[in-house]
Order: sequence, then C-alpha cells, then structure tokens
Amino acid sequence: MPIFRARLQHLVDDVLTRLGAIEDVQSAFALAEWLATLLWRNHGGIYRLDALETTLLGKIPRPALLPSETGQNLGHELHLATAVYRSGGHSPLMAHLIRQADRPTSVLLTRMRDLDTAAAVLGVSVDKVHGVDHEAPTIAKVHALVRLLICSNRVIASIHPNDVLAAVALRMAKELRSDLQIGLVNHADHVFSAGIGAADHVFEISAYGWGLRQARRTEAKSSFIGIPIQPCAPNHLGTADRSTPAFLSGGSPYKFRPLPGMSLPPVLSKLLAEHPNATLTVLGPKSRDWWWWALRARRGRRTRVQQAIPKEQYQQLLNTCTVYIDSHPILGGTALPEALMSGCHVAGIRGVAWGYSLADELLSADPDSFLAACAKLVQNDAKTLARQQEVRSSCKQLHDPAAVRCRLSRALSGQLVTPPFDATDLAADHVRPLESHWERDAHLIHPGKNECPLASKDKQWLARRHLLHFGPLSWSTLKLLFYAFARA
Repeated sequence: MPIFRARLQHLVDDVLTRLGAIEDVQSAFALAEWLATLLWRNHGGIYRLDALETTLLGKIPRPALLPSETGQNLGHELHLATAVYRSGGHSPLMAHLIRQADRPTSVLLTRMRDLDTAAAVLGVSVDKVHGVDHEAPTIAKVHALVRLLICSNRVIASIHPNDVLAAVALRMAKELRSDLQIGLVNHADHVFSAGIGAADHVFEISAYGWGLRQARRTEAKSSFIGIPIQPCAPNHLGTADRSTPAFLSGGSPYKFRPLPGMSLPPVLSKLLAEHPNATLTVLGPKSRDWWWWALRARRGRRTRVQQAIPKEQYQQLLNTCTVYIDSHPILGGTALPEALMSGCHVAGIRGVAWGYSLADELLSADPDSFLAACAKLVQNDAKTLARQQEVRSSCKQLHDPAAVRCRLSRALSGQLVTPPFDATDLAADHVRPLESHWERDAHLIHPGKNECPLASKDKQWLARRHLLHFGPLSWSTLKLLFYAFARA
C-alpha cells in the first residue's frame, strides 16, 4: 500500500477504535460524520466502510413498533435523500426516477428543513415529503427514519456520501424488515459513500462508477442505470451570430480544481485569445477558487465567473451559447449530455473521471485538440456538426428517463444490468487516476471547521492522532492543530 494511503488507513483505524469506545451517541455520530466526510474529500482508495455504520448501529436501541409500523401498509416506493437542490444534476435524477415510478411514491429527507422547496424541486405534492425533527436527539432521529422506511416495500436512497444517519437507519430498517428492498443510487460514483453496505442493489450512473465495483465490493449487486435527462427546449442550434461566440461552462467548484498537468482556466484564456470577440461564462466557482484569478484578471471584460444559478436562468444561458464546455479535470456528469441533447454544440477535454454518457466521445484528448474542435464548431464545420448530431441522437436514447427507469426496474427484479456501451477502457490501470493524483499530491483535505462540528476533546484527540501519523510538517496537521487547540 502506498505510504500516504497507509497513513490515512491508520488514522481511520484509530477513529473506528475511538468510535467503539464512545458512549455518548450524539458525539459518536458527529465523529463518524467527520470521518465519512474526510473519506469523501480524499481519494484514498476507501470507497465504503461498513465498520463505521455497524459500530453506530450497535449503539442504537431498537424502536418499539406499533402494529401499523410493522410493514402491513406496504405498496409504495420511498425515496430517501439527504437534501435536494435547485441546481446541479443530482436532484433532477431523483425527480425523474420518482416521475417514472410504477407505484405511489413518497420522499424522506434527513437534513433539509424546507419541505415546500423540496416538493417543488422534485415535482411532488408537499404532503408526500417528510423530514425529521432536527432538534431531536440522534436516537430519536434514527427511530423516526426507521418507522417511515419500514412502511414502504421499496427504498431508493440518494444520500450524500457522509450521511451516516441515513446509512444507519437503512441498516436498522433492513434488520427489522428483512424483505425490505433497498436500492442505492450511486451519485458519489468516484468517491467514498456511506450506505453501500446497507443496499441490496447499487445503481451505477457512470462507466467510471461501474469500473469501481470491485473496489466497492459490489460486483454481485451493481447494475448500470445511467442518468435520466430531459433536455431543455431546443436552442438556436447553429443560428447564433458566430461573429460573437458565447462560450459557457459550469460545474461544482472542485471539478475545476487543477491537477498536475490538468487545468482548464489557462486553456480558456487561449480560447478567448483565438476568438477576440467571444465571451465566456463559467457557473459554479467560488470567489476563493484561486485557479480562476489569472483568467479573470487577464480576460475580465469578456469573462464572467460566478456561483451556480437557478435552473431556469441556466437554461436561458444554455439556449444562447455557441459552445458548451465541460468542466475539467473532473467532468460535469449530466451537464454535458444535457447541453448536447438540448441542441447545443459541446466540447471539452477528457480528464480523470469519465463515462457519464456517450457525449464523452466528443471530448478532446488534449488542449490543442480542444481548441481546434471549438474553432470548427464556431465555423459550423459540416463534418464536426454531423458528428455532434450523431452522438446527440445516441444520448437521447440512452438518457431517456423511461429507459433509465426501465433499467432500474430490471435491476430490482434481480437482473444484472450492464452498461450499454463499451467500457473496456476502464482497465485496472486506468480506473483510479484520482487516487494516483491524490497520492502524488500527499495532501489531506479535512472537513471544514463548521462542516462537521466536534466536541473539543474529540478535536484535540484527532489532532494528536493526525500528528502521529502525518508528522508535524504536514500542512493538514497544522490546520487541524489550530482548529483543535486555538479554537477549542
């Protein structure tokens, strides 16, 4: 095992030992969420950690159930989620699965308080959306979740990678109702995720996630469903004024964070230099993302970099752009095929995570090829546009919401559904490039100081264990020591 990964494993083992000894349930769940978030943030080769969930499960007494809560009122499908959002691709995926369901559905949220907004985003009536009492003790929250889970005959989980509360509730519900069918939509296809061990079925949305089945130990229960996408109304598709190209890109901030030899902002600066009348809009980055600073300083008058916007505003930009550019070095997932299927011309550079759609076939191998592809799209090159249309048609078939739901239903019935495209390039030496970059960088990313609040004694214990495993010269050690002691 590589040295830096081994150090992470030692820290994980220490935390698991401490978790077993903690008697206070609230503190145990807080520390467990911190560990799950740490594994989510770092590509250390740990994609599931059953011991984390079973240790917590052992601290929760089983609820006393009423006759009406023992599974007699079955027949519906419950969608369990941490939260839903107005932007991004994860919530639309969930919404499409609900819309295409073959039976009544309800929604259960573990962290989101605004149920009206959740209902609006998912397109369901608010009486079908349930939450938990966020002020209740942890044991009460788990019991409340379990009582709702076991009254369904099927659970489709779309939880955050660090949602240990949901993962423990799923395990307890399965323990109380062995016939309860649990499926996990693997939104976190390239990182660690809680809840995998509790699932009967794991639904993969990408070829990249499919290639990590062995690492997750889910070969026997993983099936490929893909991402359901309902394209926007067709845009201009070639009728825009090509004398003033409008380039558009978007994605979560971390998807643009540079890796060695991979950085999109410098390439976009060259793109604007080659098209002097062009404008560029990038949605998603935060002001502290330093990798955008040089581009904004140099091309500021023609460049707009801002945080995510509501879906309706995004669609307006999509309908007026000349070329949609995928995020890099981590691809956008739903954004590229959605733009293509909506009639946009698309381009991008292949990065370290791929296989989210057939649209990835349009990605270029390097920056020079990408710049050439953009030039041809701006010029309406006939051969290039024909290739875009060919892939667009294939994407519409693959991502049709009814087709995705059909694949999910086949998986639930016991069939093992494989990707409908060639995934042979996901050989062992190519499956985990994110791990290689992380090991080479040798930098541990901790949860934010307000992201997973811990008791002072746990913060200080973590700092000492981190110092032991990673040494005093590690920047992450210094940050954790300051967090633990200076702010205790």
